[in-house]
Amino acid sequence: MRNAERERTEVRAALGALGDVAARRTAALAAKEAWVVAAGADGAAELGRLATEVGTSRGELAELHEVVRAAERAEQALTGAVSHLDGASNWAAYDTFGGGGFLSDMMKREKMDQAVVLMRDADEALRALTRELGDLGQEGVGGIASDSLEDMFDVWFDNIFSDWSVMNRIGEARDRVRAALGAVGQVHQGAAERAAALEARLAELGEQRERLLTGA
Repeated sequence: MRNAERERTEVRAALGALGDVAARRTAALAAKEAWVVAAGADGAAELGRLATEVGTSRGELAELHEVVRAAERAEQALTGAVSHLDGASNWAAYDTFGGGGFLSDMMKREKMDQAVVLMRDADEALRALTRELGDLGQEGVGGIASDSLEDMFDVWFDNIFSDWSVMNRIGEARDRVRAALGAVGQVHQGAAERAAALEARLAELGEQRERLLTGA
């Protein structure tokens, strides 16, 4: 038992004395790559091609990560807006067909105000997403016109005609938000899939580089 413990201690000490083996190996491969390319030795052209593709792929991957983050922010705001618009729609229907009253007016207004805030946030997130997609040469998904909805909600009349108009406008806003949510979801999925493919390709390129440098 004591011998086994002593052997474990000796092994740990030996491993510790080796230091950061992975870092030293990485540095050694980088030094050899630099020498091969500078000397124009066998494999220099292929190493140059691999380095170019790695650089391009990493740049695109960074842009895709920005797209994914922007899509996630837009999805969060749009999902919240849909939830509040659903609530506002339910209270508007009650206000229009069920008699309504002060409480339903207040609840409807609260839901609508919260929805407008989230829709404004979503519009900002959609603009950011459009910019990120533009960096990749792709088109954006458009906005949801939160400003025009906010202006309309500021006009408040308590009669059957205005109640009906408000209910219709809530439904129209909800349709726009849901359409935007679906479009953002497609962008999110496409960017995530492309990012995964690039990460796999970068791993392949790394293996090819290592084989060239080690002769394995």
